[in-house]
Amino acid sequence: MSILVLIFAGQWFEVVVANLLSWPYETGYWTIKGIDPSKPIKQWWTDDPTKLIHITDWTSNFWFFISGFIKIHYFTSMATVLLIISVERSFACFFITDYERKSRIWIAVLIITLFAKMQVCI
Repeated sequence: MSILVLIFAGQWFEVVVANLLSWPYETGYWTIKGIDPSKPIKQWWTDDPTKLIHITDWTSNFWFFISGFIKIHYFTSMATVLLIISVERSFACFFITDYERKSRIWIAVLIITLFAKMQVCI
């Protein structure tokens, strides 16, 4: 469980970096080509096509694109965290007699692998 806690704690720093990357765009310090600089920019989802951020050249706005990708990765990670902890605790209940004393690294590897595959599917 401590490995999983370290991974999720590390992902908190991941979203901090993503927010630092998108901050210049959201405050207007850096602008996106083709978008009115006076309009505030937020990375999120909307059903209204007029509110979507239209990026014509993503190579010139590379850091904005990367920060959005990192935020999506973080949000999908947090959406599956309860499931991952439940699976790990299920293994702890199954191996209740010696779970804390005997090292079973394959459990952590299996959970992390399934977690990564689940994120790709989301």
